[in-house]
Amino acid sequence: LQIQFITLLIQEQPDKKSSTIPLMFPKFFQKYVFVLIFIFSTSVFLAHTLVTRNAIFADGKFYYAYARSWVFDQDINLKNDFKIFGIEPAINNLGLTTNTFPPGVAILWFFPMWQVKQITSLFNFSARGIELTFQIPAALVNISLGVLGVYLIYLLLKNQFGSNISKLTALALFATTNLFFYIAVEPINSHAISFFVSSLFVFYFLRNLEDSGPKKYFILG
Repeated sequence: LQIQFITLLIQEQPDKKSSTIPLMFPKFFQKYVFVLIFIFSTSVFLAHTLVTRNAIFADGKFYYAYARSWVFDQDINLKNDFKIFGIEPAINNLGLTTNTFPPGVAILWFFPMWQVKQITSLFNFSARGIELTFQIPAALVNISLGVLGVYLIYLLLKNQFGSNISKLTALALFATTNLFFYIAVEPINSHAISFFVSSLFVFYFLRNLEDSGPKKYFILG
């Protein structure tokens, strides 16, 4: 539906000049709006984490368990990881803990968490993998890609409606939807990454709308 809607807008071919309106924001804000969104999101996340002393909540525990197990245990048996988070594990016929949540987002967290582990080991710092020093890098990955998804939406809109109104729309999309919560407040989850992947899919699809070759659909797949 999202692809069909944006495709319909493109087919309408609106007049860019009529769509260009002045924004009542300082020029500095207009120029660096997406950098400021990233800084704002990171600040909100750090402030929230400073109060709660934790950045992993609800479903985020199931995703984070993958990354912690890969980095610290070098296995996919999540029984001890679930125990750390107070989750009662479900055991399959092979005696292994099952996790019904997909591991995709955890793959993106693996390398920054592994890097932190290497650094902390140099100082003989005993870590379990759930300290804030490991949570924050994982969160920054999601914040970065979530904001990048907003930027991709802006690029799509800019080609049809002008820069100013597109920035305002992208800013409104971030500030008035659940994107704000899942990018700035509780980023350790799958939602910001899902939004980025969806934005990237739509961006590539519409940028290559006239291309009907197999390469396009292979990349989209």
